[in-house]
Amino acid sequence: MSADSGRGRALNRRPKFLLEHSLLGLARLLRFAGFDARVYRAWSLGRIESILTKENRTLLWLGQKRVVANFQPYRLKKVGKWSWFAQVVCDFGIEQLDFGRRCPECNTELAEADAQKVAQRLPKEILARYDEFKVCFGCGRIYWAGGQFRALRAKMEVVIENNKERLAKGNLC
Repeated sequence: MSADSGRGRALNRRPKFLLEHSLLGLARLLRFAGFDARVYRAWSLGRIESILTKENRTLLWLGQKRVVANFQPYRLKKVGKWSWFAQVVCDFGIEQLDFGRRCPECNTELAEADAQKVAQRLPKEILARYDEFKVCFGCGRIYWAGGQFRALRAKMEVVIENNKERLAKGNLC
């Protein structure tokens, strides 16, 4: 199956992405929103094609040329991680996000963590204000729904709502 652009179609599955390293900012946003977003830096074309095939991923790309012979990359046209995020949300028909599911840094799925088990790694002020934590077993980071989490979630929810309104009016992305 080729990883075509997806324009104008809602996907029944939760899309998984493969992004070039220059799109790391977008990858972090997609991960925060719950999407599996792998990043490659200097992989061979054979490795890229293998990952696209085996893991059923869509290649997000900024370049002009086709990267892999058997796959049409999804080419991002706008500029900046938030514009790219809005383009992906619109073109892939994404209507729901799953915040706090994946580590924005390493893409590993997050696990619930008991406050007692992570207490020695967190400032006392954080422990006093929050009682729910998630841990990444890939990179060891600990997450909680603090100010940065709430601000990112609010901005992403605006993108989703704007997209729903646009589609309700019959406008394309």
